[in-house]
Amino acid sequence: MELTRNILEDSKNIIIYGASVYGELALRGLEMLGKTPICFADRARAGRDYLGYPVIKPEDLVNHRQNLILIASADFYYEILNFLEGLDCENIYDISLLLQQPIDLDKVSHRAKEMYDARENYFKAAKGTDLTIVHLGFCVSERCSLKCKDCSFLMQYYQHPQNIDLELYKPALDRFIETIDYISEFRIYGGEPFMNPDMYKLLEWYKECEKINTLSIYTNGTIIPNAHTLESMKSKKVKVHISDYGHNMNKVDKLVKVLEQEGITYFIRKYDTWCNAGDLSPKNHTRQKLEEIYSNCFATNCYSFLKGKFYACPRAAHAVNLEAMPDVVQDRVDFNNEKLSIEQLQQQLRELMHNRKYIAACAYCDGLDNHVAGVKPAVQIREPLEYKRIADNG
Repeated sequence: MELTRNILEDSKNIIIYGASVYGELALRGLEMLGKTPICFADRARAGRDYLGYPVIKPEDLVNHRQNLILIASADFYYEILNFLEGLDCENIYDISLLLQQPIDLDKVSHRAKEMYDARENYFKAAKGTDLTIVHLGFCVSERCSLKCKDCSFLMQYYQHPQNIDLELYKPALDRFIETIDYISEFRIYGGEPFMNPDMYKLLEWYKECEKINTLSIYTNGTIIPNAHTLESMKSKKVKVHISDYGHNMNKVDKLVKVLEQEGITYFIRKYDTWCNAGDLSPKNHTRQKLEEIYSNCFATNCYSFLKGKFYACPRAAHAVNLEAMPDVVQDRVDFNNEKLSIEQLQQQLRELMHNRKYIAACAYCDGLDNHVAGVKPAVQIREPLEYKRIADNG
């Protein structure tokens, strides 16, 4: 599957499957080797241009079976590979070689710089199994130092947010890690993760775990972590991702100063827009719309672990936690259930990860499509938003 220089010297036309960040990096890597694609393939961007190249529908690749097709996605690598093999495409390759090129990072987006730095995640996905997790989000707190009206993790709905008891759910997380083969990026998030004073325990427990490549902390930059957490963050395996919303930059600057003093790796991502998934009311979508929402959602395969349960996306996890939608057993895997064997858990994971066209949470969502115009990020509200709980509906 890995691309070689001999193949790059071939006369076959090149198509990049994935018109997003890895597609951007693949394009720049090709350019370093004196090659260019004829187009991109991407379901969400089909019919438009990406970085100056046309984007075709994945189904149209049936007419390009002889061409060289590069899989520029980590989250959907396994699904794309199966799809292309189902079309009988003959020349399918990953982009590992391209990600090893000395790309001019001044010419790529901020998000692409982050992904290039973390390209080991792609390498693991390309060489992994169907139980390799590219991104796993672990929620350590429902509490947040901001109150963002359009938070896709639904923090704006929590009336009485609490920190997650990490000791309580450690056995479930240990069972999960035993069940899967590998986690490329273990994402620690909230709310605001630094609001949980025990967050450092996750780092201490798992920074030596061979099944985890990177421990990433996602923060809004408004909280300086406590001494225990700072000490635990002094590891090559730990990276801090800071969100720049403009109005929080005074506090971000203070956090950055501390991280630099402690020698802790960090990235800052500026947000000009957010996707707007709408409120928590049922949307009465058709089955076709549900499948479209799930297919185009940037959070699909950004799996979430909340209170000992594995969910397909963080919005689904928090919607269930808020009792805003039914707890559909097919849409999560409960690692608190010690009666389930490792083999049974693996079977449930495979079903949820690879055999679902949509999940129940899609019926309560307008979609998180980052190719569609969004809303102003991090708009603040004074009080939590109201919503109907399942119990309130009768």
